Amino acid sequence: MDSLDLIEFSETLQMLPPPPGSFLDREELIQHVGEFALSQGYVVTIKQSRKDRDVILGCDRGGVYRSRRKTIDEASGENARKRKTGSRLTNCPFECLGKKDDGFWVLTIKNGSHNHEPLKDISEHPSARRFSESEVLLIKEMTEAGLKPRQILKRLRQSNPELLSTPKHVYNIKSRLRQGNPTVKRFKTLRPQTSGVGNSNLPTTSEPSWRQRNPPRVPNLIAGRFVDSQSLASIDVINPASQQVVCQVPLTTPEEFKAAVFAAKRAFSSWRSTPVTTRQRIMFKLQELIRRDIDKLAVNITSEQGKTLKDSYSEVLRGLEVVEHACGMASLQMGEFASNISYGTDSYSIREPLGVCAGICPYNFPAMVPLWMFPIAVTCGNTFILKPCERDPGASVILAELAVEAGLPKGVLNIVHGTHDIMNSICDDDDIKAVSFVGSDTAGAYVFERASASGKRVQVVADYLALGTNMHIPCNLWASILTSTPVIVNKIWMIDYSLQCNRGAKNHAIVMPDASMDTTLNALVATGFGAAGQRCMAISTVVFVGGSNLWASLPSLWSTSHPVRNSCKIRGGGVTGCKEMTLAWHPSEGVADTYLGSRCSRLDWQGLWFRECGVRRCLTTWSGGLIVYLVREDKLVELAKSLIVNAGTESDADLGPVISKQAKERLCRLIQSGIDSGAKLALDGRNIVVPRYELGNFIGPTILSDVRVEMECYKEEIFGPVLLCMEADSLEEAINLINRNKYSSGASIFTTSAAAASKFQSEIEAGQVGINVPVAAPLPFFSSNGSKASFSGDLNFSGKAGLHFYTKVKTVTRQWQDFPSSDGVSLGNTESLAFTTSDGSQQIQDA
Repeated sequence: MDSLDLIEFSETLQMLPPPPGSFLDREELIQHVGEFALSQGYVVTIKQSRKDRDVILGCDRGGVYRSRRKTIDEASGENARKRKTGSRLTNCPFECLGKKDDGFWVLTIKNGSHNHEPLKDISEHPSARRFSESEVLLIKEMTEAGLKPRQILKRLRQSNPELLSTPKHVYNIKSRLRQGNPTVKRFKTLRPQTSGVGNSNLPTTSEPSWRQRNPPRVPNLIAGRFVDSQSLASIDVINPASQQVVCQVPLTTPEEFKAAVFAAKRAFSSWRSTPVTTRQRIMFKLQELIRRDIDKLAVNITSEQGKTLKDSYSEVLRGLEVVEHACGMASLQMGEFASNISYGTDSYSIREPLGVCAGICPYNFPAMVPLWMFPIAVTCGNTFILKPCERDPGASVILAELAVEAGLPKGVLNIVHGTHDIMNSICDDDDIKAVSFVGSDTAGAYVFERASASGKRVQVVADYLALGTNMHIPCNLWASILTSTPVIVNKIWMIDYSLQCNRGAKNHAIVMPDASMDTTLNALVATGFGAAGQRCMAISTVVFVGGSNLWASLPSLWSTSHPVRNSCKIRGGGVTGCKEMTLAWHPSEGVADTYLGSRCSRLDWQGLWFRECGVRRCLTTWSGGLIVYLVREDKLVELAKSLIVNAGTESDADLGPVISKQAKERLCRLIQSGIDSGAKLALDGRNIVVPRYELGNFIGPTILSDVRVEMECYKEEIFGPVLLCMEADSLEEAINLINRNKYSSGASIFTTSAAAASKFQSEIEAGQVGINVPVAAPLPFFSSNGSKASFSGDLNFSGKAGLHFYTKVKTVTRQWQDFPSSDGVSLGNTESLAFTTSDGSQQIQDA
């Protein structure tokens, strides 16, 4: 139960009724009463409703129904009969009556002077009699299993400690189930909710809409005004944990898109002339407002995207770093100057804005990616058009609202919503000079081709599924889907235009034998399963080298199984702290399997000490013996199992759901394909069920071992909470394995050896390299890079490259000297056209 619901019920209060009025339709009348109730902190209950005639709304601070039995009035001492059950609320100070009259709905108030009667017990609050759909199903299952109402209630409270229902309420549900009427919510209750926008006047709330038949529509931002699109087509934004419709995203019309471009183009001339210090001050104000409303942003991200609140806060803070970086634009935008390059001659460069720029955003980081784009772009002097992902647009609209509040002039930032039609319009519009893109691999290739062919700058960071594409579609098929024109194959390169495209990712981590176990495994679990694996820098593949930090030599081969008990010495070596270990040598396969009866607390073999290990298998011969491969998979699985999968709004959640049902189905298919191809399923998270969120798109941490490069699960970017484990005999073999992969966004190594780290840093083909760092994403003053298929173009996000992408260079060479007077210009006088060289000689400037 929310804190807003815990009103001081024990006090007797006089409640104010909502003002009467006339409304166009019934839903508008109900909304009017509901909004007034939220502001007053009480509950509105629909007592009776006929869509075509009238509606009766009861307003109270938590009601309790009268019973039929007689009571004695303490004041008069006479018997008084209470009304029938359900006929009226004891606490109902007034009722709102809405009736249809001549096409209009008229609101009147009844019993407006009735005093509020306090609740005697908080369990009498109406929410105590409400069960969710999932709870009703659980009640049904437990009833069939023979549990009594009190036992059922105890089980329900284990998953929902704040449940206020009583055994009697459970009994009533059981009765209705027996009667074939499982409907439990007889009344529609409107109460204060946690909102993603709070007091914002924009309809981008993350609260569940109490008007489910007409959820709020997300507005466009055009020329400084938030306006609803005229388009009748829209897309539902679904909460991945509850499957509830949060809001609707309109498909912006071509006319509205042109209006946004025109507004940005018109604002550019004055904005580029605004002093850079003034633009900086707006960024200072914006970062202040983002910090103020960080709770609002985090709740919105969690409700629309599904990640945990902890991840949402972290995302906003990472985006905030870019805003803070943009606050230093006066220094960042400085050009270069060389004085006296020749006699009386200086040269210098100036960075100037491009004009109208655009950004296309993914679903996995709905706040951070927009903050990658427009703060740097507008502080450089450009104007910007932002297209959020249609799956979670709320954070972008909140950021735009804060930017307007910070003082960004009309037309400098515009927002349009839509799908591929808007993406095509951005690529084709002649007034847009640059496009920043973060999204799926196939869509990134398409945008790169189409936008570069029209002479635009393009920067693309592509996650495989970041735009919500649930299957791999070839680029030419994408083109046939997105446009009726032929596929553009040849790139048209034009002066003053460059391209920047980051695309898919398949990030690897190498674990060397000398790596710290606890630090390494904690890092792998955090980066592999954090944010449900839906981030472009997530580690999806781990390559264990040389036994993964644990190896020992065995002096001889074993022809038969040989048990070792309680620290028995074996030919000069020994094992301690282990109840039973069996070494089984298979000569035909060249493999020795090691079975451990219980966890080995310590191994001592020729002076090598290992702690908290689980022995798995021996791999190859070495010096007449064997190298024992002691992979920490048991420890890795143990850590992964400790993660809590829950809705992102729950405080104990470590990872939330994936974005959609289609994404979950795709992940399950890839996991199964790996199993069918020979991979071993060390941990299966496909069938996880989260209480109270049974309909959510949840997948728990999943670990596949013995993965090979030819498997589909390895070749494709999984983009989910799935970790693949591979093996390599040496660092060189591991590096070659990673370099053969077509994606190369980031790679990490875990080692205590400077030599191994130096070799990895030099030879690995990746744009972002981590040494004992799982997520090698840099801070904003360094560029975020990719290589091979993970990047297209020549200018990256952030750092100097990000600044250069949004500006063009103008080089000025000037000379001040006394020119001889002349009655006119003579082409025969070549001295007037001469350029002074550094040695003082005169030469004709070559055209």
